[in-house]
Amino acid sequence: MTLARLVILGLADNELTTLDKRMFSMQTHLQILVLARNYIQDIKIRTFQANQHLKFLDLSHNKLRVVQFGVFYGLKRLQGLNLSFCGIDIIQKQSLEPLHNLQVLDLRFNRI
Repeated sequence: MTLARLVILGLADNELTTLDKRMFSMQTHLQILVLARNYIQDIKIRTFQANQHLKFLDLSHNKLRVVQFGVFYGLKRLQGLNLSFCGIDIIQKQSLEPLHNLQVLDLRFNRI
């Protein structure tokens, strides 16, 4: 089962540590993705490339530390991004540039 028609996917409160571009490549209709309260330390470049319909992404309460250039590639329709409580030290130059429609960016409680 590919769950290709999913619009909302909640994976909060699990034990995810790394995200790569294969994880959500079949869920091309996703609009809301909640990954809060995991142990995510690493998000590979182009992880969300197939999720061009995504409107809201919640990565809060993870262990990201660095937001890399290329992580949000393809998210042209994203309107809300929650990166609060992630311990972020660095947001690499132009990493948020692909987010043309971003209306809400939550960066509370980080080290930037």
